[in-house]
Amino acid sequence: MSILLAPYPSYFGGSAAVYTFEMWGSGGGGGGGRPDAADTGTEDAGPGGGGAYVSGTLTGLTNGMVLEILTGGVGTAGLSVSQSGQSSGGSGGGASAIRIESGDIVAVAGGGAGGGQAGSAAGADGTGGRGGNSVDGTGVYATDVNNAAGGEGGQSGTATTPGALTADTNPPTKTEDLQDGGTGAIDEGGGGGGSTSTANPTGWGGTGGAGGLDDGNEGGGGGGGGGYFAGTGGSAAVSGNECGAGGGGGGSYINATYVSTYTSEEGSFEDGTAHAGAAVNQSAGSTATAYSTSIGRGGAGHRPTAGTNGEAGGVFIYKDGVLVHSNTTSAIETTYTIV
Repeated sequence: MSILLAPYPSYFGGSAAVYTFEMWGSGGGGGGGRPDAADTGTEDAGPGGGGAYVSGTLTGLTNGMVLEILTGGVGTAGLSVSQSGQSSGGSGGGASAIRIESGDIVAVAGGGAGGGQAGSAAGADGTGGRGGNSVDGTGVYATDVNNAAGGEGGQSGTATTPGALTADTNPPTKTEDLQDGGTGAIDEGGGGGGSTSTANPTGWGGTGGAGGLDDGNEGGGGGGGGGYFAGTGGSAAVSGNECGAGGGGGGSYINATYVSTYTSEEGSFEDGTAHAGAAVNQSAGSTATAYSTSIGRGGAGHRPTAGTNGEAGGVFIYKDGVLVHSNTTSAIETTYTIV
């Protein structure tokens, strides 16, 4: 006599299906500018960084388990006002994530950082925000402004540690599952006060940091990307009507209890300072397919019109290779039940 048994995972309450996922953090906003500044072609604000990319195979799932799925809030463009003290760097993009309902974080894709703000009569461009960091990434930095009076690029967070630059740009203490990005700096000390990112829902964390306001004529720094551990904001120009620098990207993460294999890439970012206000240069950082569309893309910097917001990332769940759930709406949580 033969006995037919259910597949091993289902026999013990698990799911017999193979679940996979892919996700992008949200993009940072482009830096703002000073519309009253003389356009010499060297006063461009920096673009925002793209969100990180993470994909993998899920394991340890049981039937009836509920996954909570978050797409990070987008980074907003820096303010561009023809008055001193009212323009700013772009804000950072928020992290996207998957977690078990009322339980563990499964995976995180870090948000891209905001771009640095243009000064009123700068000799060098503001620099772009760094892309969201890969799962295995190190504490990389955004590009410094190519002038001694300009801003210093922020440091990205990683899977284990937040970025660290200066007290006014470092991320706030992590109190939720994800960490908020650091704020872009202002020349006279302090940070933030400019563009603010779309906030992730309560109970998640991982919102991008605010852009720093200009101090009279010196550009403010871009906000850091939200992440499992977040990036710092960029520092501001210190003198000479110079530009601020972009922030550091948010760190990505996978929980090996629930992810058996994975791939991850740093989000796209500006790989030089001669960007001429264009959108993020996709030749640096991730080449993942969605970067050919708007998913997770960073915003353009100001030159001489206002910069643009980052684009929302997204999370996609597949069952046996078939898409069964997606969330591509900024700062929204959805759920999916394993069957």
